[in-house]
Amino acid sequence: MYALKEDSTPIGLNEVGELYLGGTQVMECYWNDPVLSGGKLKRDILPGKLLYKTGDLVTITEDGDYVFIDRADNMINKYGNRIYLSEIENTLLELPSVKEALCLFIKEREAADIVAFVTLNENLSRQQLRDVVKSKLPEYMIPNHFMILDAIPYLSNGKVDRNKLQKSYLDEIGDGNRKPQPPSAGGNGHFDRITGIIGSISTVEQCELDGQVNLAETFGFDSMMLLRLIMEIEKEYEILFKPEEVDLENFLTIDRITALLEGRGR
Repeated sequence: MYALKEDSTPIGLNEVGELYLGGTQVMECYWNDPVLSGGKLKRDILPGKLLYKTGDLVTITEDGDYVFIDRADNMINKYGNRIYLSEIENTLLELPSVKEALCLFIKEREAADIVAFVTLNENLSRQQLRDVVKSKLPEYMIPNHFMILDAIPYLSNGKVDRNKLQKSYLDEIGDGNRKPQPPSAGGNGHFDRITGIIGSISTVEQCELDGQVNLAETFGFDSMMLLRLIMEIEKEYEILFKPEEVDLENFLTIDRITALLEGRGR
């Protein structure tokens, strides 16, 4: 067994790496599946050895024991932070009201969102779920979206149907079921420009927005997303906000952004 970093070097104590298996028990290939064979069976990591890439993340104790941490496809990097999606799932599962929880990292239109899919034992709103997670996890780990389902879909082999979950999320954010809301009074044409910016840096559709929707509470915009929004607004309007204006509270709703821009005479 080998626990290797991304650069194929062995991990040290308290480090995390992916588990590879070698030896006579490792098969030469998957039958009639060269793509899977190439992804799972590695001949170029250790000279003369055929290794099986398990997809399991492990660490090694001082006693030489291998300790399972998570699946590799459940580990993501967001804003330079390493996140284990199972940690978010376990936080949700601690709630008596939550029956099942599964998180996916979904990339769409240059945006990348953590989406939490849950089934419930009793009624909870998305905002209540968000509030609980916010009280237990750092800001960068809070899902951008929560989806409450009647049931988690499974394949015939018993594994979660992740493609179906992703499709249900993309259908929701793009289905147009929400009617577009006009900008609040005094918008002066800012609404379309601001919603266009929001759409360019996230998966949020214009039809999901109105002047008073809170971007953090409703769509999971964290401080990094809000700072990116500020920079994109500066580029769009060819301005530079003053330090005292760069208060994230000023950018939580379109109405607040509009008021700030109008105060500058834009």
